[in-house]
Amino acid sequence: MAPSANAERFTDVKKIEKWFKRNCNDAWGRECTAQEKGDFLKFLLTK
Repeated sequence: MAPSANAERFTDVKKIEKWFKRNCNDAWGRECTAQEKGDFLKFLLTK
């Protein structure tokens, strides 16, 4: 999942939004907020 494994991981906005929609609903039963998405992307980009 980390960009260090795949440099093009976060280059397609449609794929990112699809991933968040599916995984946030599965994990929390709701869509993630913009803040949560940003925090998670920031975390992954540091790995």
